[in-house]
Amino acid sequence: MPVLISLAALFLLACSGAARRPPDPPPPAPTAERVELRIQTATRLTTFSRRQTITLRDLGGHQVRVAAPSLLQLRQHPQGGGGEVYLRYQTFGALEWRQDDEVQPLGAFMRGLDRHQVRTRVDRHNRIDEGPELTGSPHASPQLSAAVLGLSRLLELALPERPVAVGEHWSEPAALWRAEPAGLAGIEMERSWTLVGIDGPDEERVARIAWDVHMRVQPFEISGVSVEGRGRMQGLSELSLRDGVAGTAVLDVSLELGPTGASDVLSLYRVQATIRERIEPGGAPVRGAMIQGVRPSRSSPIE
Repeated sequence: MPVLISLAALFLLACSGAARRPPDPPPPAPTAERVELRIQTATRLTTFSRRQTITLRDLGGHQVRVAAPSLLQLRQHPQGGGGEVYLRYQTFGALEWRQDDEVQPLGAFMRGLDRHQVRTRVDRHNRIDEGPELTGSPHASPQLSAAVLGLSRLLELALPERPVAVGEHWSEPAALWRAEPAGLAGIEMERSWTLVGIDGPDEERVARIAWDVHMRVQPFEISGVSVEGRGRMQGLSELSLRDGVAGTAVLDVSLELGPTGASDVLSLYRVQATIRERIEPGGAPVRGAMIQGVRPSRSSPIE
């Protein structure tokens, strides 16, 4: 028994001695890198080439591919308080239309895109302050004008107003977008993004940004039938950290339309599309006054 008591005492002394020694401090947690995503142009007027491609697919396996090249110009406008705003001018070139990989002549609906220019005023985080406003040929299709404005509003990446780390999210208030004078359907949009990675060497670093956009199409008429719908757009952008403009995007869009007021979506029309975009520095500057012709679109927050 004395032996057991002695062993127990030694054990307690050893444990109490270990408890009195402070534990080794844990290794410091790595600090997550935070980056500011913003427009940074070196000159007052900076020009980029932009190419947007939309591929539409139907249930029969057919597809239509529309490619729209354009010139994108950013003009700096310093304002009080050290802030900056930019005027963005997107001037479209000739449109290319392919159906099942065969070049097709442009119908009346698609003509005139090369006479269009979209003007938007944005802040340094590419958040729209005014616009988009469309100018162009008064003979262009109003439906085409509305589609150009809608894509211009939908595809502009709004950047966070604070530095973010990988895994962090940001969003913009839900908004109702309506194109005029075409009188087409209004679209409610809720757009959010997530920084999912930062890649590349110092001079070529890019932010990889995931998109998640929910859309609701307000009631409108197709061939005398009132329909409404909902859709979603998801995908990935790679944005240059050097200028906050150049980069690529691949976005998948799904949209279903059914009778207005139906409790469940009875799909009358279903659209699936993939949108690809590439923006690169360079391109010949385009100067000249805006051609007044088409009224601005309206985009307002949803209360």
